[in-house]
Amino acid sequence: MLDKTVPYHPIYMVRFPAPLPSLPELPEGFCYRTYEKGDELSWAQVETKVGSFDNVKNALAYFEKEFAPRPELLAIRFGGIANEKGVMVAHAAAWEKDGNNLFHWLATDPAYQKKGLGRAAALYALHLFPDKSKPVLLHTQTNSHVAIEMYAKSGFRFVSSPVPGNEFDKTLEILSQVMSPATLERLTSNAVPLPDSITVH
Repeated sequence: MLDKTVPYHPIYMVRFPAPLPSLPELPEGFCYRTYEKGDELSWAQVETKVGSFDNVKNALAYFEKEFAPRPELLAIRFGGIANEKGVMVAHAAAWEKDGNNLFHWLATDPAYQKKGLGRAAALYALHLFPDKSKPVLLHTQTNSHVAIEMYAKSGFRFVSSPVPGNEFDKTLEILSQVMSPATLERLTSNAVPLPDSITVH
């Protein structure tokens, strides 16, 4: 869930090539899978529930713009966790854009949170990147501070470079209001410049 009580400021994170942990075992009735026709609706519903969009119609319009034009990627790099009815309730994309490995749109239906599905969906998406020798870029924001801590545990580090969409100092100022000093110190000390192999616009 987005924490709308926290001011929005963007931040990039990056994960350098490193061995991935095995996928965790899921609760009974849940399974990992990649995109199937119709998942766009559950994606739009979940993203609306967590506050990424004002309504399902706008979420579906974004899906049609961002994901639908690349069906070859949808089939193998849009993944998540489905419930016992086959409905995807947690998802993330192991996307490719401008030649970059791009991890984005991680979300879990609020009705299914606190089951470890978000972390499982994140790891599943990381496993879906075909070229694991390249760094993975993630664009997030301060009102996703709970997810930021999870990303850090999955190997992502803050990008400190002053590139478009990366307000590092302002982000730290805001996060200091909602994170413990120890957590923020760990995130700050691990911050890295944007790798030369990645270009953002």
